[in-house]
Amino acid sequence: ISGVVILPFEKYNLNRILKKGTNGEDVKQLQKELKARGYNIGKSGIDGKFGNNTFKATKNLQKDTGLKLVDGEVGKDTSHKSLAWKYKNE
Repeated sequence: ISGVVILPFEKYNLNRILKKGTNGEDVKQLQKELKARGYNIGKSGIDGKFGNNTFKATKNLQKDTGLKLVDGEVGKDTSHKSLAWKYKNE
């Protein structure tokens, strides 16, 4: 995937940082996006729970899209640069 321009699966407005332990519809949206781009989100699939597999997939996305900070969290940089989402109503 590295070096490839990735178009967003769906525009989304993220209102909080997503990280291990967060749950909800926004995590489901992230998991849908990761899965659509070919990242492994584990056997539990799109369940809205940010666990180890979503964490690993997010880190791979960050790495593949050239982010300097590869931390497995989805905040402003990852939402803008890797996902083309809006962050906190920007």
